[in-house]
Amino acid sequence: MQSDRHWSRVRVITANTFRWMKSIAAPAYVQSDLRLHFGLGKLDTVDLIEVKWPTTQSIERFTQVKANQILTIREGSGIVASWKPPLLGTNKNPG
Repeated sequence: MQSDRHWSRVRVITANTFRWMKSIAAPAYVQSDLRLHFGLGKLDTVDLIEVKWPTTQSIERFTQVKANQILTIREGSGIVASWKPPLLGTNKNPG
């Protein structure tokens, strides 16, 4: 079993619930997808994303984050990138 010192802990709080997940800290050369997915249903905003980093035990908080996007969060730098993928069923390609 991995020690908690190797895991980032991420908590997502919405108007009616909260969820948390752990993500393993991996070296830069690892090719695995380390994304965490939080299903929000029809909600369009997350009230709070809280990240507890394994190396420093520091906690970063991000409020009023829009849903339906992929975020890159770096320790000490915050949200450094976001990407909004097309929603399922919205492909307008007639071919």
